[in-house]
Amino acid sequence: AREQQGREEARIKEIEGMLRSAIIVDSSGKGAKTVRVGTTIVIEDVDKKKKSKYTLVSPSEANPLEGKISDASPLGKALIGKRSGQKAVAVTPKGQTNLKILDIN
Repeated sequence: AREQQGREEARIKEIEGMLRSAIIVDSSGKGAKTVRVGTTIVIEDVDKKKKSKYTLVSPSEANPLEGKISDASPLGKALIGKRSGQKAVAVTPKGQTNLKILDIN
């Protein structure tokens, strides 16, 4: 019982820390001109001619299978601050990916 209580108290402290460092972001994305946390981006892999749609989120919310990528990921870092029509290069363990931003919402 004490072990369980210790784990629960550790989890509470972890969540409290997340809340203390949280930043409130307008997730509507309306009128977004640049890629930032909370925006949904349509990108094209320039070399493969493949389009993808992602929402940029914080690391704790990231889930690539649901199309949610972290702003701390190689792809997120390459896209953040860019505008629609701009190109970006993401360097991942698989190599370099050349991207074009098609739309930001």
